[in-house]
Amino acid sequence: MAVLLAGGGEHVSDLDILRTSAGVFGQVPSNATISRFFERTVANPDVFNYGFNTLARETADPGVGGCRVGY
Repeated sequence: MAVLLAGGGEHVSDLDILRTSAGVFGQVPSNATISRFFERTVANPDVFNYGFNTLARETADPGVGGCRVGY
């Protein structure tokens, strides 16, 4: 999904572009899974921000620092 968004995708249906190149991008979630993700993100933005910030902190290069969203 990150590749989709980084590439300028704007709709769940844009995932079909990634599905045609599964050998390059790997397994792509279903449209229903992506829709549920966004519904839950909108309904619980604090939970999403906490998870995103935790992921960013855990995967950040210690010399670069992390990024924060929504705080």
